[in-house]
Amino acid sequence: MKKTFNYSNSIKLFGKISLIFISTQLLMGCEKSSLSESSTEAISDQIRSTNAAAGATIGDPGFVYDASKEDPFWAAKMKIWATAGAPSGIPILANLVKGATVTAKTSTAINAAISSCPAGKYVYLPNGTYDITEQVKLKSNVYLVGESRDSAVCKINAAFKTGVAFALWNITKSGIYNLTILGGWGTPPQNWNPGNGGVSPRPDVTSWSVGLKNGTTNCFLDNVKIKDSGTHPLVCNADHNTFRKLYIDGVQNKGGGGEGYFFFMGGYNLITDCFVTHLRHFSLQGSGSEYNVVYKNSIEQEISFHSGDNGNNLIEQNNITLPSDMTDIYYGIMGPWSIQHTLSNNPNFIYKNNVLEQNHSNHTPWSLSTKIYNGPYVVKPLTEAGIYNNFREMVGKTPIHGTLYAVK
Repeated sequence: MKKTFNYSNSIKLFGKISLIFISTQLLMGCEKSSLSESSTEAISDQIRSTNAAAGATIGDPGFVYDASKEDPFWAAKMKIWATAGAPSGIPILANLVKGATVTAKTSTAINAAISSCPAGKYVYLPNGTYDITEQVKLKSNVYLVGESRDSAVCKINAAFKTGVAFALWNITKSGIYNLTILGGWGTPPQNWNPGNGGVSPRPDVTSWSVGLKNGTTNCFLDNVKIKDSGTHPLVCNADHNTFRKLYIDGVQNKGGGGEGYFFFMGGYNLITDCFVTHLRHFSLQGSGSEYNVVYKNSIEQEISFHSGDNGNNLIEQNNITLPSDMTDIYYGIMGPWSIQHTLSNNPNFIYKNNVLEQNHSNHTPWSLSTKIYNGPYVVKPLTEAGIYNNFREMVGKTPIHGTLYAVK
């Protein structure tokens, strides 16, 4: 049974890839530079083209459990992981009908268009820069579509210091396509948490770029760029939603107390084909966080089971790189790193990822495609050996068909 998670208290308390190597171990000492935005896009396009050859892209409507890939030991969990994401899938954009066009470059105009848009249709944002001075509130059965991701830019006004810029509250069958959401405070002064308690150059800015909560389900973000956010780029305290082809880069505040998170406190969500970097944490935490699937992403930082998740989250076939300039307190996969945090209620599972720690002499832990790992086992391991042993091999439990995320 799913546990109730205290959302408010949690926020206060916690705060490149080569496709050739997707299923093989990266060699120790191999050279690898940080992905540029253009190379990331090219790789994402390759991944999507590969899936398209089979007729669809992960996250599209119609994907179901593939029983032909079932492993008897894992079958019960595999059937649940296959349900992760928006149950209806991300609607094929070409099949949708425009219901309203935003005619002024303001958040007020966006909200007016959403309000007037008929159910089942989309609100169209022509290319240009939109001044976000108030919360944009999506509604059920209406979608928000930019003309092109890099040129339809919603810039959060610098005076928008608190609250959530794009709110998906208690809705269903809604989502955002082809849009950039840009923080209005400039480029963050530091790429990473420096390891001395963090840095909060804008403590007055506590806003999030995107938030999902209050029962929101069957929603999505697809091909959305979120850059230079205030305190969080995205917080999902909701179940059964899909996040596909996101480009997330940078946050102003990376200090303690729950700042700078790509944050999943809900369960049964699908995160796929995304690029994530320059945050404090990519975090799955809280008792509502369970059976999330993080699949085939490019992550240029760690993934953390930061505190008290309910377990059974699946991290499969991702490229996880910790750049050489990242603070050495970070490792590719991490459990609770403070005695103030709590251990996962059940194990999480790590399989077929390519982990490259450039900040630790190009170490490649948890990267053997023939092994599956689970954990974490310990709160705040005190040694590097303990950190690497916090996610341990499950001997003899490698799935017989080479995947735990079995969909078709």
